[in-house]
Amino acid sequence: MLLTRALQPDPFEANGMLPTCELEGTMQKTARKSETRRILISNESGLHARPASELVRCAVRFKSEITIMANGKKCSAISIMDIMTADIRKGTEISVTAEGVDAGKALEAIEKCLKQLAEKGF
Repeated sequence: MLLTRALQPDPFEANGMLPTCELEGTMQKTARKSETRRILISNESGLHARPASELVRCAVRFKSEITIMANGKKCSAISIMDIMTADIRKGTEISVTAEGVDAGKALEAIEKCLKQLAEKGF
């Protein structure tokens, strides 16, 4: 006998909540946070290969999905090619958005990374 099961929509997807763990038959939920920060690129050469790779290295440490809006392009913060093709130069204001459970920490780390790169002259 073949058993079939109809696909049900994910109840967590509709309300922006994610299950975190199951404790004694109850499911706790954690809201997905979404935060955006605007950051001015101040290093002389903008986000060329080396600073882009450092930014990617920083972004991959987090669970949140991190995107960058610059020059009318939306790119993934974990893709060096996306960042480099966005042509982000000195004086460009970028919007960095993190969506996930560690969004605030991710944005703080990215802001700190970009500041340190500018201080080092990269």
